[in-house]
Amino acid sequence: MKYLTFFNNSAQVYVIEADDFIKPDSLDLSDYISVLSEEEKERFNRYKNEKAQFTFLTARVYLRSLLLEKLKEKDLWIATPLSEARNDVSYKLKTENGKLKDKNEVSELIIETTSSGKPYLKDYPSLFFNISHTDNLILIAIANSPVGIDVEKNERNADKEAIIRHFFSEREQQSFFSQPEEQRQLAFVKGWTRKEAMLKATGEGLLAMKNYEVSFEPETDTPIINRMSDNTFKIKDFTPQCGYAACLAMLHI
Repeated sequence: MKYLTFFNNSAQVYVIEADDFIKPDSLDLSDYISVLSEEEKERFNRYKNEKAQFTFLTARVYLRSLLLEKLKEKDLWIATPLSEARNDVSYKLKTENGKLKDKNEVSELIIETTSSGKPYLKDYPSLFFNISHTDNLILIAIANSPVGIDVEKNERNADKEAIIRHFFSEREQQSFFSQPEEQRQLAFVKGWTRKEAMLKATGEGLLAMKNYEVSFEPETDTPIINRMSDNTFKIKDFTPQCGYAACLAMLHI
């Protein structure tokens, strides 16, 4: 696991590789599945690919375990700056004989989702978090204000030109198509992760895509080129692992 901090430690990101956790021959997977909500179990079962199932399971178990640790560190996280939190880069799930320790506490955390799919802790709304995973890589962000995170593989296979024309504004299309042909794959991934991170931070979902216009410049100090909303963000592009692009967005409240 890798641990990163952003915005003067007001946001923390845990980078997890599912392969470091998922060893079906040595783990009692049913024990881990049991801590999921009914909605999460349904999502787990919808995955047809075993690797995707395991990555989803790893992400959800780690998320619950990390949130539990954060709640234990500081009393309900009420008005507590993250800079005072313990930095534990070697954090690992607490297991014993292939089973999850503290299972009852972990399973008691009620994670619900808004109508647009944004997860939140029902009993601890002041603890903000977000999650993203692709292939084997999982990112979990925890922050002091609403946060969104997205990660994509740089070589993501998609009809990028069609997606840009269908979902993005004229200004964004101009930003994308002004990039050299050889840079458009990376430009697409960068722009997509920026947009996703912002929409996940606000919880507005894809219906609000045109509220924020993003740059498709792979390297830029102005990732937002036009904002048609009162929301303001801190945004950071970063590379969680070679071959992947990610973006973290934190909403000012």
